[in-house]
Amino acid sequence: MDRYLADKLVLAVGGSWMVKPELLKARDWAAITTLAREAVRAMHRFAVAHVGLSTADDADAEAVARRFGALFGFDVKVGNSSIFAGPGIEVVKGRSRGELGHIAIRTASIPRAVAYLARNGFAVDPASEKKGADGSLKAVYLADEVAGFALHLVAED
Repeated sequence: MDRYLADKLVLAVGGSWMVKPELLKARDWAAITTLAREAVRAMHRFAVAHVGLSTADDADAEAVARRFGALFGFDVKVGNSSIFAGPGIEVVKGRSRGELGHIAIRTASIPRAVAYLARNGFAVDPASEKKGADGSLKAVYLADEVAGFALHLVAED
């Protein structure tokens, strides 16, 4: 499936592995639904990439990141707008999207994930798109927060 989906001209993938003849014959719609959902999960490969924490300012961000580093031995990497403590905690230098911060969700294909989310009633904020030098979509925020956190999709490396 991944080889086909890697081709930008391929819009969908299906096969007998999803809708087995014996399941159709038995009218086992629950099993077919389960296999289809597993295929969708495999296609998107959604996973938490990192959690972003908002802070008051640069000094606060550094103190928070260094605290995580001291507590858990995480390497601290200072960037222009944030500081990472290990690979999973981003401490933003100041306020960021989301009342409490943001959660980054990694996916195999942002355009495919955006289309999937739109079909399920979730919108993205097009103004938040970040593109790579090659024009590919690297990140985008969802329009709504969940539990005080903004959500954004990030492309797999």
